[in-house]
Amino acid sequence: MGDQIYRYRAQAAVVPLSTLSFILNSIVRFFVPATLPFIVASMRIDLFRGSLLITAYWIGYTAFQIPGGFLSDLYGTATINKISLFLLAALFALLYFSIEDYTAVFLIQLFMGSVSAVIYISDAALVQKWNAREKRSAALGVYQSGFFVGASFGEYFAISSYIVSKSLPFLILIPILLIAASMNALLMRDPELTDRKISISKKVVFPAVLRFSAGFAYIGFLAMFSSILSYKFHVPEDSIFLYSWVPAVLGIFSSPLGGFASARMKNGRLILAVFPVIAISIAMLVIIDVNFWPAILISSSLGFFYGIYAGPSMSMASDVSASDASISSSSSILNLSSQAGGMISPAIMGYAYSASDSFGTGILAICIVSTALALLSAFYLKRSGIT
Repeated sequence: MGDQIYRYRAQAAVVPLSTLSFILNSIVRFFVPATLPFIVASMRIDLFRGSLLITAYWIGYTAFQIPGGFLSDLYGTATINKISLFLLAALFALLYFSIEDYTAVFLIQLFMGSVSAVIYISDAALVQKWNAREKRSAALGVYQSGFFVGASFGEYFAISSYIVSKSLPFLILIPILLIAASMNALLMRDPELTDRKISISKKVVFPAVLRFSAGFAYIGFLAMFSSILSYKFHVPEDSIFLYSWVPAVLGIFSSPLGGFASARMKNGRLILAVFPVIAISIAMLVIIDVNFWPAILISSSLGFFYGIYAGPSMSMASDVSASDASISSSSSILNLSSQAGGMISPAIMGYAYSASDSFGTGILAICIVSTALALLSAFYLKRSGIT
Protein backbone atom coordinates (compact mmCIF):
# COMPACT_ATOMS: atom_id res chain seq x y z
CA MET A 1 0.00 0.00 0.00
CA GLY A 2 2.80 2.42 0.93
CA ASP A 3 4.67 1.67 -2.29
CA GLN A 4 1.49 2.27 -4.30
CA ILE A 5 0.97 5.67 -2.66
CA TYR A 6 4.62 6.53 -3.37
CA ARG A 7 4.12 5.56 -7.00
CA TYR A 8 1.07 7.81 -7.36
CA ARG A 9 2.93 10.68 -5.72
CA ALA A 10 5.85 10.22 -8.10
CA GLN A 11 3.53 10.20 -11.10
CA ALA A 12 1.78 13.37 -9.92
CA ALA A 13 5.06 15.11 -9.09
CA VAL A 14 7.15 14.28 -12.15
CA VAL A 15 5.97 17.06 -14.51
CA PRO A 16 5.90 19.93 -11.98
CA LEU A 17 9.19 18.90 -10.35
CA SER A 18 10.89 18.34 -13.70
CA THR A 19 9.61 21.73 -14.89
CA LEU A 20 10.96 23.38 -11.73
CA SER A 21 14.39 21.80 -12.23
CA PHE A 22 14.33 22.93 -15.87
CA ILE A 23 13.59 26.51 -14.74
CA LEU A 24 16.52 26.45 -12.33
CA ASN A 25 18.75 24.65 -14.82
CA SER A 26 17.96 27.35 -17.40
CA ILE A 27 18.71 30.20 -14.99
CA VAL A 28 22.09 28.63 -14.25
CA ARG A 29 22.66 28.00 -17.96
CA PHE A 30 22.06 31.62 -18.94
CA PHE A 31 23.67 33.25 -15.91
CA VAL A 32 27.06 33.79 -17.57
CA PRO A 33 25.60 34.67 -21.03
CA ALA A 34 23.21 37.20 -19.46
CA THR A 35 25.90 38.88 -17.38
CA LEU A 36 28.60 38.54 -20.06
CA PRO A 37 29.00 42.30 -20.75
CA PHE A 38 29.75 42.81 -17.04
CA ILE A 39 32.11 39.81 -16.91
CA VAL A 40 33.95 41.00 -20.04
CA ALA A 41 34.43 44.46 -18.51
CA SER A 42 35.46 43.04 -15.12
CA MET A 43 37.97 40.56 -16.55
CA ARG A 44 39.15 43.03 -19.25
CA ILE A 45 38.82 40.50 -22.05
CA ASP A 46 37.37 40.86 -25.57
CA LEU A 47 33.96 39.57 -26.61
CA PHE A 48 35.40 36.54 -28.40
CA ARG A 49 37.09 35.29 -25.21
CA GLY A 50 33.91 36.05 -23.35
CA SER A 51 31.84 34.05 -25.84
CA LEU A 52 34.14 31.08 -25.19
CA LEU A 53 32.76 31.00 -21.63
CA ILE A 54 29.36 30.28 -23.18
CA THR A 55 30.88 27.72 -25.51
CA ALA A 56 32.57 26.02 -22.51
CA TYR A 57 29.15 25.32 -20.99
CA TRP A 58 27.92 23.88 -24.29
CA ILE A 59 31.03 21.73 -24.66
CA GLY A 60 30.27 20.08 -21.32
CA TYR A 61 26.56 19.95 -22.08
CA THR A 62 27.14 18.36 -25.46
CA ALA A 63 29.84 15.94 -24.33
CA PHE A 64 27.68 14.53 -21.52
CA GLN A 65 24.47 14.00 -23.47
CA ILE A 66 25.17 10.41 -24.52
CA PRO A 67 26.93 9.33 -21.29
CA GLY A 68 24.12 10.94 -19.27
CA GLY A 69 21.46 9.09 -21.25
CA PHE A 70 23.11 5.70 -20.91
CA LEU A 71 23.88 6.22 -17.21
CA SER A 72 20.20 7.04 -16.65
CA ASP A 73 19.03 3.92 -18.47
CA LEU A 74 21.55 1.68 -16.68
CA TYR A 75 21.36 2.96 -13.09
CA GLY A 76 17.90 4.50 -12.89
CA THR A 77 16.73 7.76 -14.38
CA ALA A 78 15.39 9.14 -11.09
CA THR A 79 18.59 8.24 -9.17
CA ILE A 80 20.85 9.98 -11.67
CA ASN A 81 18.50 12.97 -11.71
CA LYS A 82 18.66 13.37 -7.93
CA ILE A 83 22.46 13.24 -7.79
CA SER A 84 22.86 15.68 -10.68
CA LEU A 85 20.66 18.40 -9.21
CA PHE A 86 22.68 18.43 -5.97
CA LEU A 87 25.88 18.64 -8.04
CA LEU A 88 24.50 21.61 -9.98
CA ALA A 89 23.83 23.48 -6.73
CA ALA A 90 27.39 22.81 -5.56
CA LEU A 91 28.94 23.98 -8.84
CA PHE A 92 26.87 27.16 -8.93
CA ALA A 93 28.02 27.90 -5.38
CA LEU A 94 31.62 27.39 -6.55
CA LEU A 95 31.02 29.91 -9.36
CA TYR A 96 30.29 32.53 -6.72
CA PHE A 97 33.83 32.29 -5.37
CA SER A 98 35.44 32.28 -8.83
CA ILE A 99 33.47 34.84 -10.84
CA GLU A 100 36.53 37.10 -11.40
CA ASP A 101 38.86 34.29 -12.55
CA TYR A 102 38.60 33.55 -16.28
CA THR A 103 40.14 30.06 -16.15
CA ALA A 104 38.07 29.04 -13.15
CA VAL A 105 34.82 30.29 -14.70
CA PHE A 106 35.66 28.46 -17.93
CA LEU A 107 36.18 25.16 -16.07
CA ILE A 108 33.09 25.60 -13.88
CA GLN A 109 31.01 26.36 -16.96
CA LEU A 110 32.37 23.16 -18.51
CA PHE A 111 31.36 21.06 -15.50
CA MET A 112 28.00 22.79 -15.02
CA GLY A 113 27.21 22.05 -18.65
CA SER A 114 27.99 18.37 -18.07
CA VAL A 115 25.72 18.14 -15.01
CA SER A 116 22.96 20.19 -16.65
CA ALA A 117 22.94 17.78 -19.56
CA VAL A 118 22.23 14.84 -17.28
CA ILE A 119 19.48 16.79 -15.49
CA TYR A 120 17.73 17.63 -18.75
CA ILE A 121 17.98 14.12 -20.16
CA SER A 122 16.77 12.43 -16.99
CA ASP A 123 13.92 14.92 -16.54
CA ALA A 124 12.76 14.59 -20.15
CA ALA A 125 12.93 10.80 -19.93
CA LEU A 126 10.91 10.71 -16.69
CA VAL A 127 8.23 12.95 -18.20
CA GLN A 128 7.91 10.56 -21.14
CA LYS A 129 8.06 7.38 -19.07
CA TRP A 130 5.28 8.49 -16.72
CA ASN A 131 2.92 9.47 -19.57
CA ALA A 132 1.17 7.38 -22.20
CA ARG A 133 2.74 7.65 -25.65
CA GLU A 134 -0.11 9.73 -27.11
CA LYS A 135 0.23 12.26 -24.25
CA ARG A 136 3.99 12.67 -24.36
CA SER A 137 4.17 15.59 -26.77
CA ALA A 138 1.75 17.57 -24.60
CA ALA A 139 3.54 16.63 -21.35
CA LEU A 140 6.89 17.59 -22.86
CA GLY A 141 5.38 20.87 -24.01
CA VAL A 142 4.48 21.71 -20.41
CA TYR A 143 7.92 20.56 -19.23
CA GLN A 144 9.73 22.58 -21.91
CA SER A 145 7.94 25.72 -20.74
CA GLY A 146 10.37 25.61 -17.81
CA PHE A 147 13.17 26.48 -20.22
CA PHE A 148 11.44 29.68 -21.27
CA VAL A 149 10.62 30.70 -17.71
CA GLY A 150 14.27 30.26 -16.80
CA ALA A 151 15.60 31.88 -19.96
CA SER A 152 13.32 34.94 -19.78
CA PHE A 153 12.67 35.77 -16.12
CA GLY A 154 15.94 34.05 -15.25
CA GLU A 155 17.95 36.45 -17.40
CA TYR A 156 16.03 39.39 -15.95
CA PHE A 157 16.75 38.10 -12.44
CA ALA A 158 20.43 37.40 -13.16
CA ILE A 159 21.19 40.84 -14.62
CA SER A 160 19.03 42.99 -12.33
CA SER A 161 20.25 41.29 -9.14
CA TYR A 162 23.87 41.22 -10.36
CA ILE A 163 23.70 45.00 -10.86
CA VAL A 164 22.59 45.43 -7.24
CA SER A 165 25.29 43.10 -5.92
CA LYS A 166 27.43 40.36 -7.42
CA SER A 167 26.51 38.21 -4.43
CA LEU A 168 22.74 38.68 -4.56
CA PRO A 169 21.83 36.21 -7.36
CA PHE A 170 23.91 33.50 -5.71
CA LEU A 171 22.44 34.11 -2.26
CA ILE A 172 18.93 33.76 -3.67
CA LEU A 173 19.44 30.95 -6.18
CA ILE A 174 21.68 28.52 -4.26
CA PRO A 175 19.12 27.85 -1.48
CA ILE A 176 16.38 27.41 -4.10
CA LEU A 177 18.54 24.89 -5.95
CA LEU A 178 19.09 22.94 -2.73
CA ILE A 179 15.36 22.96 -1.91
CA ALA A 180 14.48 21.70 -5.40
CA ALA A 181 17.14 18.98 -5.16
CA SER A 182 15.74 17.88 -1.81
CA MET A 183 12.20 17.72 -3.22
CA ASN A 184 13.44 15.60 -6.12
CA ALA A 185 15.25 13.30 -3.72
CA LEU A 186 12.02 12.73 -1.77
CA LEU A 187 9.50 12.38 -4.61
CA MET A 188 11.15 11.35 -7.88
CA ARG A 189 11.21 7.69 -8.89
CA ASP A 190 11.13 5.56 -12.02
CA PRO A 191 7.96 3.77 -13.16
CA GLU A 192 8.00 -0.01 -13.39
CA LEU A 193 8.72 -1.11 -16.98
CA THR A 194 7.46 -4.32 -18.57
CA ASP A 195 9.77 -4.08 -21.60
CA ARG A 196 13.42 -3.43 -20.76
CA LYS A 197 14.91 -3.71 -24.24
CA ILE A 198 17.50 -0.96 -24.78
CA SER A 199 17.85 -0.21 -28.49
CA ILE A 200 17.66 2.90 -30.70
CA SER A 201 16.65 2.98 -34.37
CA LYS A 202 18.97 4.47 -36.97
CA LYS A 203 16.11 6.82 -37.80
CA VAL A 204 17.20 8.88 -34.80
CA VAL A 205 19.47 10.79 -37.18
CA PHE A 206 16.48 12.53 -38.81
CA PRO A 207 15.04 14.25 -35.71
CA ALA A 208 18.63 14.78 -34.54
CA VAL A 209 19.40 16.89 -37.62
CA LEU A 210 16.25 18.91 -36.98
CA ARG A 211 17.21 19.48 -33.36
CA PHE A 212 20.70 20.61 -34.45
CA SER A 213 19.24 23.16 -36.85
CA ALA A 214 17.02 24.65 -34.13
CA GLY A 215 19.78 24.84 -31.52
CA PHE A 216 22.24 26.29 -34.05
CA ALA A 217 19.89 29.22 -34.63
CA TYR A 218 17.83 29.94 -31.52
CA ILE A 219 19.93 28.70 -28.61
CA GLY A 220 23.06 30.40 -29.91
CA PHE A 221 21.21 33.67 -30.55
CA LEU A 222 19.57 33.59 -27.12
CA ALA A 223 22.92 32.99 -25.43
CA MET A 224 24.40 36.04 -27.19
CA PHE A 225 21.37 38.33 -26.95
CA SER A 226 22.61 40.43 -24.02
CA SER A 227 25.88 40.95 -25.92
CA ILE A 228 23.95 41.91 -29.07
CA LEU A 229 21.99 44.44 -27.01
CA SER A 230 25.23 45.88 -25.66
CA TYR A 231 27.48 45.84 -28.73
CA LYS A 232 25.02 46.34 -31.63
CA PHE A 233 22.24 48.41 -30.07
CA HIS A 234 24.47 50.10 -27.44
CA VAL A 235 22.07 49.47 -24.56
CA PRO A 236 23.72 50.63 -21.30
CA GLU A 237 24.88 47.73 -19.15
CA ASP A 238 22.59 48.72 -16.28
CA SER A 239 19.56 48.59 -18.63
CA ILE A 240 20.20 45.30 -20.44
CA PHE A 241 17.99 43.40 -18.00
CA LEU A 242 14.98 45.41 -19.23
CA TYR A 243 15.12 43.62 -22.60
CA SER A 244 17.15 40.42 -22.23
CA TRP A 245 14.09 38.31 -21.34
CA VAL A 246 12.11 39.21 -24.48
CA PRO A 247 13.34 36.45 -26.90
CA ALA A 248 12.25 33.69 -24.52
CA VAL A 249 9.16 34.84 -22.65
CA LEU A 250 6.49 33.83 -25.19
CA GLY A 251 7.78 30.26 -25.15
CA ILE A 252 6.20 29.92 -21.70
CA PHE A 253 2.81 29.97 -23.43
CA SER A 254 3.61 28.47 -26.83
CA SER A 255 5.45 25.41 -25.54
CA PRO A 256 2.36 23.74 -24.01
CA LEU A 257 0.35 24.96 -27.00
CA GLY A 258 2.72 23.25 -29.46
CA GLY A 259 2.61 20.01 -27.52
CA PHE A 260 -1.19 19.85 -27.31
CA ALA A 261 -1.77 21.05 -30.90
CA SER A 262 0.62 18.53 -32.45
CA ALA A 263 -1.43 15.65 -31.04
CA ARG A 264 -4.55 16.96 -32.74
CA MET A 265 -3.20 17.68 -36.25
CA LYS A 266 -2.44 15.34 -39.10
CA ASN A 267 1.35 15.19 -39.37
CA GLY A 268 1.22 17.64 -36.47
CA ARG A 269 4.58 16.91 -34.90
CA LEU A 270 6.40 17.19 -38.23
CA ILE A 271 4.71 20.48 -39.16
CA LEU A 272 5.06 22.08 -35.74
CA ALA A 273 8.66 20.94 -35.33
CA VAL A 274 10.00 22.04 -38.73
CA PHE A 275 8.30 25.28 -39.76
CA PRO A 276 9.02 27.16 -36.51
CA VAL A 277 12.75 26.53 -37.02
CA ILE A 278 12.59 28.18 -40.45
CA ALA A 279 10.59 31.07 -38.98
CA ILE A 280 13.29 31.57 -36.31
CA SER A 281 15.99 31.95 -38.98
CA ILE A 282 13.93 34.49 -40.90
CA ALA A 283 13.23 36.50 -37.74
CA MET A 284 16.93 36.49 -36.75
CA LEU A 285 17.91 37.96 -40.12
CA VAL A 286 15.35 40.72 -39.74
CA ILE A 287 16.38 41.51 -36.15
CA ILE A 288 19.99 42.09 -37.09
CA ASP A 289 19.04 44.51 -39.89
CA VAL A 290 16.51 46.81 -38.18
CA ASN A 291 16.55 49.48 -35.51
CA PHE A 292 16.28 48.82 -31.80
CA TRP A 293 12.54 48.82 -31.11
CA PRO A 294 11.55 46.73 -34.17
CA ALA A 295 14.35 44.31 -33.20
CA ILE A 296 12.97 43.97 -29.65
CA LEU A 297 9.46 43.40 -30.98
CA ILE A 298 10.53 40.79 -33.53
CA SER A 299 12.82 39.05 -31.04
CA SER A 300 9.73 38.14 -28.99
CA SER A 301 8.68 35.84 -31.84
CA LEU A 302 11.80 33.69 -31.37
CA GLY A 303 10.63 32.26 -28.06
CA PHE A 304 7.14 31.75 -29.45
CA PHE A 305 8.39 29.71 -32.42
CA TYR A 306 10.91 27.71 -30.39
CA GLY A 307 8.21 26.91 -27.86
CA ILE A 308 5.93 25.52 -30.58
CA TYR A 309 8.81 23.34 -31.86
CA ALA A 310 10.09 22.04 -28.50
CA GLY A 311 7.53 19.42 -27.41
CA PRO A 312 6.81 17.86 -30.83
CA SER A 313 10.50 17.51 -31.68
CA MET A 314 11.54 16.00 -28.35
CA SER A 315 8.67 13.51 -28.31
CA MET A 316 10.22 11.92 -31.42
CA ALA A 317 12.58 10.17 -28.98
CA SER A 318 9.74 7.70 -28.36
CA ASP A 319 9.55 6.89 -32.10
CA VAL A 320 13.18 5.79 -32.30
CA SER A 321 13.30 3.84 -29.00
CA ALA A 322 12.71 0.09 -28.89
CA SER A 323 11.03 0.57 -25.49
CA ASP A 324 10.77 3.07 -22.66
CA ALA A 325 13.90 1.52 -21.20
CA SER A 326 15.93 3.41 -23.83
CA ILE A 327 14.05 6.72 -23.66
CA SER A 328 16.92 8.40 -21.78
CA SER A 329 19.44 7.28 -24.40
CA SER A 330 17.35 8.39 -27.38
CA SER A 331 16.48 11.68 -25.65
CA SER A 332 20.18 12.27 -25.04
CA ILE A 333 20.95 11.91 -28.75
CA LEU A 334 18.24 14.39 -29.73
CA ASN A 335 19.29 16.91 -27.12
CA LEU A 336 22.95 16.39 -27.96
CA SER A 337 22.14 17.55 -31.46
CA SER A 338 20.44 20.79 -30.45
CA GLN A 339 23.11 21.62 -27.89
CA ALA A 340 25.88 20.95 -30.41
CA GLY A 341 24.31 23.71 -32.47
CA GLY A 342 24.08 25.97 -29.43
CA MET A 343 27.72 25.25 -28.62
CA ILE A 344 29.03 26.30 -32.03
CA SER A 345 26.99 29.36 -32.96
CA PRO A 346 27.93 31.72 -30.06
CA ALA A 347 31.60 31.38 -31.03
CA ILE A 348 30.69 32.14 -34.66
CA MET A 349 28.81 35.28 -33.62
CA GLY A 350 31.56 36.37 -31.24
CA TYR A 351 34.25 35.83 -33.88
CA ALA A 352 32.23 37.66 -36.56
CA TYR A 353 31.88 40.69 -34.30
CA SER A 354 35.53 40.67 -33.24
CA ALA A 355 36.63 40.44 -36.89
CA SER A 356 34.25 42.96 -38.45
CA ASP A 357 32.43 44.93 -35.71
CA SER A 358 29.20 43.32 -36.92
CA PHE A 359 27.14 40.26 -36.02
CA GLY A 360 25.55 40.22 -39.48
CA THR A 361 27.88 37.88 -41.39
CA GLY A 362 27.91 35.25 -38.66
CA ILE A 363 24.13 35.31 -38.19
CA LEU A 364 23.51 35.12 -41.95
CA ALA A 365 25.66 31.98 -42.20
CA ILE A 366 23.94 30.44 -39.16
CA CYS A 367 20.45 31.07 -40.58
CA ILE A 368 21.27 29.63 -44.01
CA VAL A 369 22.66 26.44 -42.50
CA SER A 370 19.78 26.13 -40.04
CA THR A 371 17.09 26.49 -42.72
CA ALA A 372 18.77 24.03 -45.08
CA LEU A 373 19.10 21.38 -42.37
CA ALA A 374 15.49 21.86 -41.21
CA LEU A 375 14.19 21.28 -44.74
CA LEU A 376 16.44 18.26 -45.22
CA SER A 377 15.26 16.69 -41.96
CA ALA A 378 11.61 17.34 -42.87
CA PHE A 379 12.01 15.33 -46.07
CA TYR A 380 13.51 12.30 -44.30
CA LEU A 381 11.18 12.48 -41.29
CA LYS A 382 8.22 12.28 -43.65
CA ARG A 383 9.76 9.35 -45.54
CA SER A 384 10.49 7.48 -42.33
CA GLY A 385 6.97 7.96 -40.95
CA ILE A 386 7.92 10.14 -37.98
CA THR A 387 5.16 12.69 -38.34
